[in-house]
Amino acid sequence: MAPREEQAAPRAIVQTQPKLMRTDREIADSISISEGVRCTVQGGFVTLEGTVEWRSQRNNLEACVRKLPGVRGVMNNLVVKPGAADAVSSAVA
Repeated sequence: MAPREEQAAPRAIVQTQPKLMRTDREIADSISISEGVRCTVQGGFVTLEGTVEWRSQRNNLEACVRKLPGVRGVMNNLVVKPGAADAVSSAVA
């Protein structure tokens, strides 16, 4: 009887995509923000500035920008208009 050959365990193949490199201009061009909000991009880092009506708008804008290819970080300097949070609180109460 011939000696039995050991078979190597199957190897998992993992494919990774390289991080998409985009220029600051390409990142800035892909961001469409409402009036009153500005963004600047430097080295893949996006700064959001301006005023929004609601806290949820502030948070959602940051979350959406973070997901864009090429964005390395976000500085959220958006300000919620005074009184907007008070209007929600009084409507709930």
